[in-house]
Amino acid sequence: MSDRLVRLTVPAGRARDAEAILSREGHEAVVLPLDAKRTLLETEVAATESQEVLDRLESAFSHEPGFRCVLLPIEAILPRPPPPEASEEPEVEKRPRAPARISRDELIADIEPSSRLTGDFLAFTAFAAVVAGIGVLNDNVAAIIGAMVIAPMLGPAVAISLAVTLGDVRLGKQAARTILAGTALALAFSAGWGALIEVDPTVRGISDRTVIRLGDIVLGLVSGSAGVLAFTSGALSALVGVMVAVALLPPLVVCGLLLGAGRLDLALGAGQLFLANVVSISLAGVLTFLAKGVHPKWWWERDRARRMTRIALSLWALLLLALVLLIVLGRDAPTE
Repeated sequence: MSDRLVRLTVPAGRARDAEAILSREGHEAVVLPLDAKRTLLETEVAATESQEVLDRLESAFSHEPGFRCVLLPIEAILPRPPPPEASEEPEVEKRPRAPARISRDELIADIEPSSRLTGDFLAFTAFAAVVAGIGVLNDNVAAIIGAMVIAPMLGPAVAISLAVTLGDVRLGKQAARTILAGTALALAFSAGWGALIEVDPTVRGISDRTVIRLGDIVLGLVSGSAGVLAFTSGALSALVGVMVAVALLPPLVVCGLLLGAGRLDLALGAGQLFLANVVSISLAGVLTFLAKGVHPKWWWERDRARRMTRIALSLWALLLLALVLLIVLGRDAPTE
């Protein structure tokens, strides 16, 4: 995780105050007067310390005219700095070690755009549904994997977890709208396809996705946690997006195909699997954000976020428990 460059513009008369805040945080700033009214300060901070610095600067200067703070990743430094030693650490106020993650503002900037409902999102979802349909109908693993690569599921899925963690109603509505639109589109494509062709429910690519197993729930939990870790580490990998899409798109496409073919009993099982994975990803995502110390800045936002988090976690946990009971009871039920 690379360090960050903080570029801060403040009114000229407040430059000393900004420099004092950065100094208290253990950072030496370069001060450059821009004109008679504005001053630019630049300093380097560790990615794990950037949240504390940004919060203090925003609290002090957010209402000042001309205030602007830009956070940039540092790709390289020449000459290369030596590894830090304990004796070289600046004398600053001792605080608990922050979790290794990027700042809250960077998280929002990374996740929010990918949660928007756009034409590109719908197009990629439709393409992924077609490719996944070909894969499950022919039990073609390569085609299914290809569908997962182009499925844009990671952004809105993680955005829902972040919205609950921060109590951000606007982001939550935006991400939920995107997920619902993508779900409806993939389901409609698949159902129309299933009504036009013969669907063999015994094909392994289909039959494996008409029942819920404990392994499927574990896959959803791991996918949700991995998706959040990919964003919070600042090193997003397309492979994590594939993991999330594997848990969501194939059962959804299978559900649509079976609905179009009139196999409502099997379609219900695929739909339950899709629901289980959505719940698992969301639940694990919120828990991972909490473990990483992600929270709103202001106390009134934290109260709302705590309420939203408690309600969401309770509902998701109950749903997941009900699905696990269905698995256990179905396994113990006598077979004829």
